[in-house]
Amino acid sequence: MEKKRWRAEQGEEYYYVNFQLKILFDEEDFAEIDKERYDIGNYFETKREAQEYAEYMKKCSLEWHEKRDDND
Repeated sequence: MEKKRWRAEQGEEYYYVNFQLKILFDEEDFAEIDKERYDIGNYFETKREAQEYAEYMKKCSLEWHEKRDDND
């Protein structure tokens, strides 16, 4: 059985990571932006989860650049 990802109820807060890898929060109102964040996995129940994701994204980005630089 597949585990269902957490999604906030109407009016509840959730956390996400912006383009600068800063942790922000928003209130779920099932707007398009809430759906987009949820669909791509940038939607977290806790600030700690969002922080872990931001650290992971930074690591992936730096590794991508290192691999790319090695090809020059």
